Amino acid sequence: MSQRPLYPHDHRWHPLGLAPDYKTSITRAPQYPKLSLDQTASELTGPTFRTEDIAEIDRDLLRNHVASGDPIRERIIIHGCVLDENGRPVPQTLVEIWQADAAGR
Repeated sequence: MSQRPLYPHDHRWHPLGLAPDYKTSITRAPQYPKLSLDQTASELTGPTFRTEDIAEIDRDLLRNHVASGDPIRERIIIHGCVLDENGRPVPQTLVEIWQADAAGR
């Protein structure tokens, strides 16, 4: 697999942390400007996963770790594609999704 070039974080693409009209951003916004750090070996080398590293049940968040019956609450469908900084698809990409249970845990 060839290495793709990495680009520094472009601050023009992301909204500011402070939006005075949105009250909670006042207490949550960073007090200091963001720092851009040089890329390290971890960004260039890994981690990598093979298709066989992921079990079929790992792709089904409704059935994974179910003790009994169907999960409660609303179900959502998430779809999309992973693109690099130039808008090209990134093949063999693992996207990890975290979710809370009905109790918010």
